[in-house]
Amino acid sequence: MNEERGRRGGLTGTVIRGVSLAGSGYLLGRAITLVTFIVLARLVTPELTGTILEGVTRSSILELAKEQGLDVEERRLGIEEWREGVASGAIAEVFACGTAAVVTPVGRLVWDGGEVGSADAVGEVTARIRQALVDIQYGRAEDTHSWMRRLA
Repeated sequence: MNEERGRRGGLTGTVIRGVSLAGSGYLLGRAITLVTFIVLARLVTPELTGTILEGVTRSSILELAKEQGLDVEERRLGIEEWREGVASGAIAEVFACGTAAVVTPVGRLVWDGGEVGSADAVGEVTARIRQALVDIQYGRAEDTHSWMRRLA
């Protein structure tokens, strides 16, 4: 259903399969991923409205982003804002996150009549956040948040 809404809005291809659209054309997270944008030294992510899980990965990424000097903004994100922001350069990076996805770059936005981005692109901020999270998970960096628990 959300993929069909995306097509009606002029979006096609794999990108729309990575996000969900609310009836009003705003982005939502999916059960397994949450789409997040890096906008001019800000990390912008959909607000918690009951459609996105308040997950451990999401919370961890928001905390790590703040530690890395990014302002974190939780608000509604429209598909048009995504399209225009990537095209203009205001949105420098896009990534999805979740338990299995950890932090996965979204390289391209494709719609009828155009596309922006590069499927090979991994942004500097995306890579830095992912590396910080994975390093804590694997014990390569100190866990200053007490997120990890020794089981045995």
